[in-house]
Amino acid sequence: MRPRASVGLVALVALTACAPQTGLILEVQGPNGTGSVAAGIVELELITAHPSYCGRWVTDTTASGQRVSVLGRDLEGSPLSIRVTPDERTDLMQPVRATVLARDASGQLLGVASFESLRFTYEEVRKYKQRVTLLGAGARPEGPRYVTDDGCMCVPGRPWVGNSSGSGCDLRIPPSFARLVDTAGCELPPGAQLPIGICDGQLYPGERANRSLPCYVSRGGTCRIGQRSCNDENGIAFDRECTAADGAPAAPSGVLCDAFLACERSACGDPVACLKQTVPMHKKVSCVLPVAPAAVAGVGGPCAGGSWKLSGAPLLAPGCAAAMLDGTRAGALTLGWLRDGEVTASVASSLCPPTFVVEKIDIADPLKLPSELSFSVALDDGIYDVILHIKTECSGDANSPDNDLRCELN
Repeated sequence: MRPRASVGLVALVALTACAPQTGLILEVQGPNGTGSVAAGIVELELITAHPSYCGRWVTDTTASGQRVSVLGRDLEGSPLSIRVTPDERTDLMQPVRATVLARDASGQLLGVASFESLRFTYEEVRKYKQRVTLLGAGARPEGPRYVTDDGCMCVPGRPWVGNSSGSGCDLRIPPSFARLVDTAGCELPPGAQLPIGICDGQLYPGERANRSLPCYVSRGGTCRIGQRSCNDENGIAFDRECTAADGAPAAPSGVLCDAFLACERSACGDPVACLKQTVPMHKKVSCVLPVAPAAVAGVGGPCAGGSWKLSGAPLLAPGCAAAMLDGTRAGALTLGWLRDGEVTASVASSLCPPTFVVEKIDIADPLKLPSELSFSVALDDGIYDVILHIKTECSGDANSPDNDLRCELN
């Protein structure tokens, strides 16, 4: 029998009963540094979730969706207390996650108060306090969306929560790989492929947790490349909203920023994966990487006299804005763009001309490397889909260009 959990009654009441009770009091306080009234918060909505047998979080419909008006209420001086009590179906040992959504008069999401995994204690009422954390771009009407119309929630830095319906947005939130493998009812949607390389809160084969990925955001009319971490652990996808410093690499136009934002406005998806699918300007590149057949100090290395650095055609961009859309790891390889004055591979760079480098190969036996790897890079306003052919043999001539990394347009 599959485990289930239900939270039960939700009431906005003070703790007044004398008889032993079991429950949680969630006190929602105003945001740090800004009054809730000044921030425009007029309504709070409670979303409770529990872990499903598929290794993901799903909404508990019995204790979610209740909205409370706080129009004109200073949540700093007068916090809102929400009481959550279990019903007869509740497994008291199972964790409960509560999120309070703060909205303005138009229903726009402004921020969230997150209560991490909580547990009921029999015949005890425990109180927890959290402040509303205001969103950045996600608080703007034209910005990213983190809650779907059909009830899924995918706020950066917090676990994705499905609506438990098995349809609509619920299908975008995958099960854990372990449950996909061993548990009936935790399959991917019909026709879907394993989400390898997708930032969706779950770690699948071929992925690495906490990998740095690029993102695109407009700052002062300039499209800039930011970086953030894809956690892919415990249901958390990206660790935060997309931001970029003033000095971050700048694209020559807003094409990729506009496309990226359009992807972000479809909540509960990976905007990087979406970007690769929706941007029409794609080029195909074929590269050859010669690798010495024998490892040195337990890692693969270039052939004698060979270079794993490429500057110029075909990976050339007049604006010099370069990004690794899949991050700096491809199998056992660390690769990416060089930044000014650095020798390690980076996710993004504005070094002119763009300089691509394979920094290292972490493998003891180069002969066990795959024959090819694929990844995508962005240069200025276009996307290049690269197939890297790995050749574990070297030319006898140390000065031969056959020992160098080389690429060409297909």
